[in-house]
Amino acid sequence: MICRLLWCCLLLAGTAGLCNASEDSEESLLSKPTWQVRQDANVRVPMRDGVTLAADIFRPDAPGKFPAILVRTPYNRASESTSIEARWFAARGYVVIEQDVRGRYDSDGVFYAFKNETNDGYDTDEWLGKQPWFDGNLGTMGGSYVGYVQWAQAVGGSRYLKAMVPAVTTPDIHGNWIYTNGALHYGFALPWGGVDIDGHVDQFWADFDWPSIFPHLPVATSDDAAHHRTPHYRDWLAHPTRDSYWDGISLETGYNKIGVPILTIEGWYDIFLRGALQDDIQVRKQGQTASARTGKRLLIGPWAHSTGGRVALVNGRAGGAAQPDRLWRRGGRRHGEAASAVVRSLAQGSCQRRGGRSAGANLRHGGKSLARREGVAAGPHALYQLLHSQQRQGQLCGRRWGSIARAAQAGGHRFVHVRSGEPGTHHGR
Repeated sequence: MICRLLWCCLLLAGTAGLCNASEDSEESLLSKPTWQVRQDANVRVPMRDGVTLAADIFRPDAPGKFPAILVRTPYNRASESTSIEARWFAARGYVVIEQDVRGRYDSDGVFYAFKNETNDGYDTDEWLGKQPWFDGNLGTMGGSYVGYVQWAQAVGGSRYLKAMVPAVTTPDIHGNWIYTNGALHYGFALPWGGVDIDGHVDQFWADFDWPSIFPHLPVATSDDAAHHRTPHYRDWLAHPTRDSYWDGISLETGYNKIGVPILTIEGWYDIFLRGALQDDIQVRKQGQTASARTGKRLLIGPWAHSTGGRVALVNGRAGGAAQPDRLWRRGGRRHGEAASAVVRSLAQGSCQRRGGRSAGANLRHGGKSLARREGVAAGPHALYQLLHSQQRQGQLCGRRWGSIARAAQAGGHRFVHVRSGEPGTHHGR
């Protein structure tokens, strides 16, 4: 079942109908909340070295086997938001496993950023395969670090993993997280890597005197100035080039191990957009299976390091938890369709007016929700160069759209441009 449902990755909806259909017809694509939900809290999941990781399991309170969705996080599995999301899916026939990664919150072991996620993700998948309520079909979702762990999980190659929906992330840790074109991403690596995720729980840093911390020299020990001593931060600074230290952490050499369809959700203003574009191109070229190569999909919206919450996602109604479900169900019914979008763009602004921001720092969007189908045969290199060049303008329309249509002549796919009519938000880490 989920093998079809999770075909969201194969189809990120190359149909204008996703935006043109009425709200009622779009709602009809969603699973219905049929089941009462049972929660099993703090379930211990054993890893190969004997360490156990904490998981909360939300599942339909009924006999039988169900498809599963795994969310592995360093940001606390037992939060209000994760519970709401998990219950939404469980009421619709999914088992949702919310798990703290190694060394974080209720999980045992020592946290070292990125290092253990491939093995721990694989071991969790294999543990799921033995559970009596699991039907053998596993999907994943989540953003940022929670998106990275999905890439690591896919590299591990468990037979149970069928599809992924990572957001605002990339597996290229050296080239797109910690360094960019060889330059240290200091304003991110230190506050987030050196402080925020140092320890068993998130660390407070918002009120630090950063103007006095950032000038600390050498930068390799700036975590000291921020009242921390973080092993992974210091190792990152000790390895500025892509040497063997990054093997097993920075996974941009593992595209040829990706065997499942992936829907990536990104933002025009996200720090990881460049990496996500690279991921899309390389999985299409190097993916291990035909379903991975032809099933890679990318959605880009007018967001920073977020996906707009429950607004700005196609029609402003079915964002958040509802959006993957709708795409999975649509993919399940229509996976035989040949015409599908390789990229979907939700662009801020309109041809007549720049977008800008509201007083609440939300992006403004001009125009109404719409989809454009130009019948473009999109060659990925030309297409992505053009997409990237339009980031600064924040819009893809009029003459700019025509330039994309004319330049993308080499492939066999279609590009669909969607402008959202609702504001997105800037939030997250």
